[in-house]
Amino acid sequence: MQTEKMYELAFQYRTKRLWTKLYDTELFAVRLTDGEIGCCTVMGMLGEHIALGLYVGAREFECLRQLLCGEVIIRGGEPEITQECLQCSFEKKDFLDADELETARAYARASGRRICGKNAYPKFVKYRAGRLPWHFDSELDGQRICDALSAALAIAKRLETSSKDALGLHPLEQGAGTMPLLWQKNGVWNWDKVAAPEPLPQSYPAPVLQNDLTIRRLRRLEKRGTWEYGTMEIRVPVYDDPDSEAVEAPCFPMVLAGLDRTDDTMPPLETVTDYAENAGQLLETFASAICESGRRLPRQICVADARTHAFFQDFCDKTGVQLCLQTPLPDLEETLCDLREHMESSLLEEEDFDELEHFLALLMQMEDADLSQLPPSVEKMLRELMNTGALPPELEARLRRLL
Repeated sequence: MQTEKMYELAFQYRTKRLWTKLYDTELFAVRLTDGEIGCCTVMGMLGEHIALGLYVGAREFECLRQLLCGEVIIRGGEPEITQECLQCSFEKKDFLDADELETARAYARASGRRICGKNAYPKFVKYRAGRLPWHFDSELDGQRICDALSAALAIAKRLETSSKDALGLHPLEQGAGTMPLLWQKNGVWNWDKVAAPEPLPQSYPAPVLQNDLTIRRLRRLEKRGTWEYGTMEIRVPVYDDPDSEAVEAPCFPMVLAGLDRTDDTMPPLETVTDYAENAGQLLETFASAICESGRRLPRQICVADARTHAFFQDFCDKTGVQLCLQTPLPDLEETLCDLREHMESSLLEEEDFDELEHFLALLMQMEDADLSQLPPSVEKMLRELMNTGALPPELEARLRRLL
């Protein structure tokens, strides 16, 4: 990892305060060392989150477009993490883990730099949809953020003598517009223009029900009434192995939950980790649960979003259940809000000691920066546990400092 260069460029970027000149919608592109083109957004005009974000690829740019256009998925009262990008942000030292803090201070000592002021510490974060924000995990990540920071510094220099309009830095309109493209040759930055990618059609996993026996059993069930269903992330990270150091960013589990309009009861509820890869497993589990329970099928399943519609499409085609996209579904949304709070807080219930022990092990290995970003419902439960003696002393001391 090009650690020294990353910090050198990050501190230079902070000195230029580009976020006081550009809005996050005034984008620019950079041709990266590996040949790809990345789109950069400068965040911080409102002073809430100071960062440079890099989005590489059409799908990643679509994530940015949706964010800027306010098309963020809200489920159970909270936005889901849908971003796919690299970020260099600037934080208070309490938002860095011990290794990040020591690395930043070591660079400052070696370079004779004094770190002072609000949000003075660089933090390098990799965002992936459905996963906990994570550290950079490859040389490519480091090289790409260096390219982005270098291009941002070139933008800042040109803005000293030129206007945004002259440089082609305009607020990006949905589905249209161009942006400056910077590319470097022999140490010199060259300028061009590139068209912003067109919006991509929404694409979600569309699992196929493959067990013929299950399909035959489902078709024999009585059909009556209407179910409302939704899919929702549970914002408690799941590690592959809590007893070893995590290599890949932990997943947020996906829950499939519904409401029976006939009697306000809950039909089968299922969860899965890594929904993008395991949506098929979730569908088979859901179908089997219906068969094993001997429960009737509904005549109609109503969903409020395209993701859940894609999930049920094949199931409904093969069982003869009508699938309806209908919004809003206020009763379902209220159910999902209650379910989120229950599922996130249930990890802390003392009667389920094994699950509690497992969850505390996850918390113990989480970095300070991740602990400080826990969902509100989990933070609330942890605060309540601080005075009960249920938390390990080391963890309780960290939580008191962070929360």
